[in-house]
Amino acid sequence: MRSQPGRRWPSARLGVTAITAVATLGCTPGAEPPRPDAPATRAAVDTVEVALLEYAIGMPTRIAAGNVVLRLSNQGFELHNLKVFPSGADTPIWQTASDINPGEVEVVSVDLEPGSYNVRCDVAGHDTRGMHLNIEVEERAP
Repeated sequence: MRSQPGRRWPSARLGVTAITAVATLGCTPGAEPPRPDAPATRAAVDTVEVALLEYAIGMPTRIAAGNVVLRLSNQGFELHNLKVFPSGADTPIWQTASDINPGEVEVVSVDLEPGSYNVRCDVAGHDTRGMHLNIEVEERAP
C-alpha cells in the first residue's frame, strides 16, 4: 500500500493511541497507595483504585454495593493477585484471572453484595506477610 501525501491512515492513529494508553497506565515511581479511609470514587459505576504493594493493599475500606470497577495497579516489584472472600469464608467469590506483573494495571468489574469481606494476595504467602485487608460493602444511598 502506497502512502499518499496529506492522507492519514487509521492504523497510524491507533498506534499512537495504544502507545499513549500504555504510557499512561505504566507504573508511577514513588506512587502512594490510596488512603484506606478515603471514599471510593462516585460515578455511574464506582471505580475503586487498588494499589498492590509489598506487602500491603491500598484501597478504601468502605465501598458501595453493586457493580464496582477495580483498577488494580501492581506498584510493587513482585507478582501480585487479588482475591475477595466473604468474611470467615475459605472460598473466594472473585479473584484475578492470573497474577499481575510489576508495573501492570488490570481493570476488572465485580458485582458486590452488601457485607463484610477480606481481600488478599496469596502469591507466595503474601497474605501472611500483611497483604490482606478487611472491607465493608454498604448499600448505596438512594
